Amino acid sequence: MEKSLRQSTANTETTAPNHLVRLGALALFVGAGAPTHALAQDRVITTPVSIAQDQLAAGAYTPSQVVQSGRQFFGAAYLPSDGHGEGPTGPRSGIRQAFWGTAVAGSGLEIPFVRVNGLDAQACFGCHNSAGTYVPPGELHRTQKPGGLGGAADFASVLLANSAFPSVGGAADTQPRLTHVVRAPPKTYGTGYAQELAIEMSETLLAIEAGATAAAAAFPGVQVTRHLIAKGVDFGDITITCPNATCASPVRDVSQISGVSADLIVRPLQHKGITATLRSFCKSALDFHFSIQPVEVVGVNTDCDADGLRNEMAVDNVSIVPNAQSLQVQQSLGNVAALAAFTGMLRPPVSPSFVPGTRGEVIFDRIGCTSCHVQSLTTRRGPLFRIQLASPARACPNTAIYGSANLGSFSEVEATRHSVLETISAQATQDALRSTQVGKASTLPAISTCPTGFYCIDLTNPGTLPPEFGHRLPANADLTVTVPLYSDLKRHDLGAYLAQQSPNQVDDGGNIIPNDEWLTTKLWGVADNGPWLHDGRARTLEEAIIMHDGADGNANDGEAVAVINNFQALSATDKAALIDFLLTLSVPNP
Repeated sequence: MEKSLRQSTANTETTAPNHLVRLGALALFVGAGAPTHALAQDRVITTPVSIAQDQLAAGAYTPSQVVQSGRQFFGAAYLPSDGHGEGPTGPRSGIRQAFWGTAVAGSGLEIPFVRVNGLDAQACFGCHNSAGTYVPPGELHRTQKPGGLGGAADFASVLLANSAFPSVGGAADTQPRLTHVVRAPPKTYGTGYAQELAIEMSETLLAIEAGATAAAAAFPGVQVTRHLIAKGVDFGDITITCPNATCASPVRDVSQISGVSADLIVRPLQHKGITATLRSFCKSALDFHFSIQPVEVVGVNTDCDADGLRNEMAVDNVSIVPNAQSLQVQQSLGNVAALAAFTGMLRPPVSPSFVPGTRGEVIFDRIGCTSCHVQSLTTRRGPLFRIQLASPARACPNTAIYGSANLGSFSEVEATRHSVLETISAQATQDALRSTQVGKASTLPAISTCPTGFYCIDLTNPGTLPPEFGHRLPANADLTVTVPLYSDLKRHDLGAYLAQQSPNQVDDGGNIIPNDEWLTTKLWGVADNGPWLHDGRARTLEEAIIMHDGADGNANDGEAVAVINNFQALSATDKAALIDFLLTLSVPNP
């Protein structure tokens, strides 16, 4: 690609495809006199690696090109010229002033980062950097596994956030503290599979509701209840009542729904199941952790963080552009898509040392762990990793909603129709509806097709990818894929001990998530994901298990009480066997 780019700057009319002509022209604008080789202090967002969304939609890049660009956006340290950091009067300038004390606002010498509430990193790799440890062949001593890009991290990288900082507690907080939201960085391996499973489950749940609404329309005033089951996971009941035959405004009783928000969108990302898609997470994380503000977060030609730059995540982040079709806007949109593509296509953490049916796995199932940590879920035929082709936001985020201190919220609410709903084709909905009507999965579900307005990568056969993407999960005979993630992708009440000590968060649809509810952790790769639990408080797997029911296993609240009592009743030998089984669920080397 670099060779083609150099050719295009010399003779753009005859030697380069359209997207390289545009990129080459921009290189002449911003790169005059710049070195032709990459250095550690070069900008991260450069012409050779940038992905324009309109060209992405036109098929101008291979999946390998897209994910390798995303790899640079994930692994390299962003610079002020990339848009990293805020200006002296940025939305979190007051937080920086309070955090550092001696920094003088407007002096140009402010310390740029704040460990509480961000800015708190310079690269995604800063927190997602460990694939665990191993003993290299022929050696006796453990060392870090190679290929940590996208893994978990130690206490040092735990996220600390308090949107009310420098106040130690908001008005609704009866126990003021320095931080409200504490999060251990999760591994991101295999998340493309998790997102696809969640979308398919959402399709099924929404199809069940559609069937209930159709039935209720035939009998106005009569309550119609349907059981919500997707991929064998029970999400409770929904009841629909139609006031008339048109049922334009059905009455939805969602009081018996469990483990999913009232909009029936399954959200597989973040510890509380807040975010439905990797693109949504990536765009918000760029803003929250780095104050790099893509146009899909803040809009075109806007400088919400007062750093003098706009249209960030593009090569030229200085110029004012005429419209959303401008190269800078398309690069900002496309580069976020590339970052999401890299994150979602990282290798699934399936270890070759795992042997099904071991004694520890049998015990794990027998005591009830698999009631939440379901061993596997299966995709439809030909599963895809779907990335929405985004549009610019209208303006800076509304500080009345997010609070100026919390610009870049990691629980950003979708402003309009939720992006997951856009993936649901009429055919997929009809197939899911038929399966619910007969009470079982369709024998031949429709092969996944890329919806209009999305960029898709084949999860089974994406083509040649770099080493850290490793193997793909194999397709079954019917072209479905069995994903051994050990999760039901459902939220569960884990009791007071693990409850978040802050006001309730909302998901990306604006739905409130109770403080004691957490998404079932995906246990594939769990051996290399410590420290464990949402805030990293568990230093061993046994601590993580016991803390599901309080610090000493005696809290007696939450859904896991019976399971933890079963674990505590095991012999020391059986407990060790169960832990040994979990230790086989490790991240393979690339």
